[in-house]
Amino acid sequence: MNAALVLLTLAQTAPMLPPVDESAKDPSLAAYLGNLRRAVEKRDAKGLTVRIDPKIRTDFGGGGGLADFKKQWRPENPDGPIWRELEAILKLGGAFQAKNYWMPTTYAKWPEAYDSFSYAAATSGTVPVRAAPNADAKVVARLNYGIVKAEAESKGWVPVQLPDGAKGYVHKTDIRRPIDYRMSISKHQGRWLIDALVAGD
Repeated sequence: MNAALVLLTLAQTAPMLPPVDESAKDPSLAAYLGNLRRAVEKRDAKGLTVRIDPKIRTDFGGGGGLADFKKQWRPENPDGPIWRELEAILKLGGAFQAKNYWMPTTYAKWPEAYDSFSYAAATSGTVPVRAAPNADAKVVARLNYGIVKAEAESKGWVPVQLPDGAKGYVHKTDIRRPIDYRMSISKHQGRWLIDALVAGD
């Protein structure tokens, strides 16, 4: 069996969680998300904050509100962490849960059969699994939005185990857990607003 076929075989053994996008079910939500994406692309702090519920939930310990959000995420800074996080979330689609639209798919559609703390999903169709935690290491498999066992990230790399037992490393930007940051959007007095941006459980 040649190397390319080995990589393909390994990649296909992992269950898949490709992004879904249910926003088209509501044209007003699709329009809202289009405007939100443009605000994120431009690093437009005002364009972002006007699309946030003033009572936004920011953690599970009772924290929240726009002031807490700004303190935590620093949207006025074009290099602040909020922009990278929202870019990652917005690329991965979302789905309705009751009246709330949750993003990304890795939270909204996570299969209950896989423990949220022990597994993670690749965020594209060609994520390389490397033999060692560095970008020059040999690629031992590629994940097609695959769900795999995942350990804690260390120095930018996440140790993973494929369903056949093979092990390797995935860069932290190429894999996501359902307990990572996720965003809820819902209607408030007729307007779509972000009303939660939380991580953990």
